[in-house]
Formats: sequence, C-alpha cells, structure tokens
Amino acid sequence: MGAAVQPQPQLTPPRGEASWPLLVTVVAARAYRAMFLTWAVIALAPTLLGASSHVIRSGSMEPSVSVGDVVVAREVEPAQEISVGRVYVFDDPAPSADRLMVHRVVALDDDGDFTTAGDANEVTDVEPLPREDIRARAILLVPWVGLPVVWVAEGAWLSLTLWLLVTVLAFVVASHRIRDDAPTDASGRPGRGRRLVPAAMVAVISLPVLQQAQGSVAQAAFTARTSNPGSTWRVGELRQPYVDAVLADSPTFLWLLDEQAGPSAQDRSGGGHSGRYTDIAAYRNGGGLPNNHGYSIRPGATGRVVDDAPSSVPPSTFTLEMWFNTTTGSGGRLMGFESSRDRTSTQSDRTVHMSDDGRLVYGGWAASSQKTLTTPSAYNDGRWHHLVVVVTPRGVNQDTVIYVDGRAVASGGTSKVETYAGWWRVGQGTRPTGPSAPSSAGFDGLVDNVAVYPSALSPTRIAEHYRVR
Repeated sequence: MGAAVQPQPQLTPPRGEASWPLLVTVVAARAYRAMFLTWAVIALAPTLLGASSHVIRSGSMEPSVSVGDVVVAREVEPAQEISVGRVYVFDDPAPSADRLMVHRVVALDDDGDFTTAGDANEVTDVEPLPREDIRARAILLVPWVGLPVVWVAEGAWLSLTLWLLVTVLAFVVASHRIRDDAPTDASGRPGRGRRLVPAAMVAVISLPVLQQAQGSVAQAAFTARTSNPGSTWRVGELRQPYVDAVLADSPTFLWLLDEQAGPSAQDRSGGGHSGRYTDIAAYRNGGGLPNNHGYSIRPGATGRVVDDAPSSVPPSTFTLEMWFNTTTGSGGRLMGFESSRDRTSTQSDRTVHMSDDGRLVYGGWAASSQKTLTTPSAYNDGRWHHLVVVVTPRGVNQDTVIYVDGRAVASGGTSKVETYAGWWRVGQGTRPTGPSAPSSAGFDGLVDNVAVYPSALSPTRIAEHYRVR
C-alpha cells in the first residue's frame, strides 16, 4: 500500500473584483485608521523618552494651536537659553493659580523675566514669567487627537459618543477584505484581518483613557480671552482688566504702544485706526499700569504717533484718555487733532498739553477766543498719571472736564472746535498758543495706553478705568 497523503487545505477561488463604492469606503476607512493610530503614537510615544504631552483645552493659541491638539514638549534644563518667539509650557505665574499654561514667549524684560502671550489674544499676559517657572519647550504638535480628552473634561458626551461610534465603525470597515478572493481555509474562516477587529476596538476605546492619564498630569490651560466668540470651552479670566474696561466703552481707537519698534501702533479696538510712529525717541519703556503688563514710548522732541486711517471729522462730543510720566520743565503737547500728518499743520485743536510748570491745559489753539482750562496742580513729578478729558458742546463753546487719576480736577467752558478733516496725533504737533503755551512742541516723557472715544465718558466709567489699572 502506498503512503497516506495528508490532504491540503483548499483555498477558495477568486470571486471577482470588489465594487467601486466598497473599495472607496474601505480605503478611506484604512486611511483614517492609519492616520489616527499614527497621530496617537506620535502624541504618546515621546513620553517614554522623557517628553511630556499636553492636551490643549482653550483657543488662545489659535490658529497655531487649536483646541484638541496635543503639544509634545521637552523639559528645559536650568542652564538652557529661553528663545523669544518659541512656545513653552510653564506654571501660571498669576497669584493663587495652580495650573500649566502653553503660550508663546514674546519678550525678555529688563529685569530678566519674560513676557508671554497667546497667539489669538489682543494683548500680552499681564503677569511676568520668571525663568524658574518655565518647564518645557514645545517641540511637536499633533492635531485633533486630544479632542476626546477635551470632550470628557467638558462633559460633551454626545460629541464623544458620536466620535467613538464613527471611529469603531471605521476600524471595522478598514478590516474588511477589499477582494472576495482573500484566502480562507476549507471551513470558510477568514484570515487574521477579521480577528484583529476586537483588538482595534479596544485600542480605540481605551485611547481617551490613556490620553486623560497623560493630560491630567500636565494639562494646558489658558487665562486670556480667546478670539473665537463661538467657543463653548471654558476660558479663564481676562488678564488685562484695563483693556477690557476701555473696550467696553467703544473707543474709536486704543493704542497700547507696546510695540518693539515702528512703523505701526496696533489699534486694539478693532476699529482699523492703527497709528504711525515717527521719530520716536524710545520704545518699550516701563508701562504705566501696575496690574496690566505692557510698555510705553518716549516721544521726545519730534516724536509722534498719528492715526493712519483716512482723514475724518471727529464729533463735537468726545473723550481723550492716556497715561503719562514726566519730569520735564519745558512742558509739551500730549495729544490733539491736526489737519496734517506732517510735523506742522494749518489747523490744530482739541489739544491737551502740559505747561512749563507741569500743569495740564486743554485749549489754546490760534483760531479761537483762547478759553482754556488748566489744572490747579502740576503733574511733572516723575510718577505715572491717568489723564482723561471729556468735552461736550455748549452753544458756541464747550464744556470741558479734566480728570487726573480717576478724579475730576478742573471743569469749565473752553473754546469751540473747528469742523475739518484730519487725524488724531500723540506727541509732537502744532504748538499751542497763549499764556500757558509750552516751550516745547514735543513731549519729553513717557506715554502709554492712548484712547479716543466718540462720546463723553461718565465719572463712574473713568473711575473704573483708573481702579483696574
């Protein structure tokens, strides 16, 4: 008798090509699966090498970093240089805060601390950042993969459930045989691809848990306003209370004067009235507001900032607001309205200036009856002062009130203003005339946070601006 022959499993013959809809669906599902698992590995694997992963839960770094992105960061060594312009993970320096932040370092301050800001925020963070509070530097950004963690933290269970269903379905479809001629044994059992489906489901469902474990150790948070008004995630307190107070009163423009150099001063009001710097003596001097981090400029003898928008005719009711600090004995022009952007103008009014003895004066333009309003006290004492001038029409003249440091210090009738098109200007301009005219047409002092309003601010609002300084 011949030797027994072991029967070999028979493979089923090919049964034709898959349909195009099935092919496209399976390919798309496999692409999603590959992308998802790749991003998950990239986000979590660096933690095995000493890096850290941080799930972003707010929009203050958009569009650079979005909600649900994962920032992978490498620890900063004590002697390592901090690079201005890079994104870092650091302990929130705000008093009583106990959380991590992921913001960009935008400046090295004179005292060795750093200034930080969210890319989407209109202003820098108010608290200076000490070097010792910086933990890690961002080295990698993985988009979207942290969204499940955000949904869990925010209680967005519907979004989380829909994502889980779609992802599990994608994994199931991705394991489908594209061709019907894939090998099976005689019993018709599928190959290993089908048996991987349960494992894939477990991986997908457990991923948010793994990410939550990582994110709970060092989860990114933000404390500044986001530029996305439709956000539903939690955003912390606005960290520039003075700016918030000013914007609440709808200024024509707000110049923080925080720029490192010219040519433009950003209009923080959103009204499109950026300023044009010319001949500024010094940028980035210390700011005037103790609870609102920022900088100031020193205009100098010929320096000025002029509204860069098209010329316009301002209303007869308006408010001027600014911060200043000087010890000058030659006075100077703080701000006013000019018919030209150049050094001299044919028309100039709505002017507030400092006399040589340090008192503040509103009025004193040539084409008027020279009715001015002067403060009884001098303010060239080397301290920061908050100046507000409120002007309303009264017949052919004006009612004017001057506020210093939140209080009304002078009030009375002043000369009428003319109706002509021009530009608001800070610093050097047409020198006022009259007995209180300053020796200098410029201003040898520091200027910060300049705003103009097309309305008369109330005493309550002015006091509030000063209070939140």
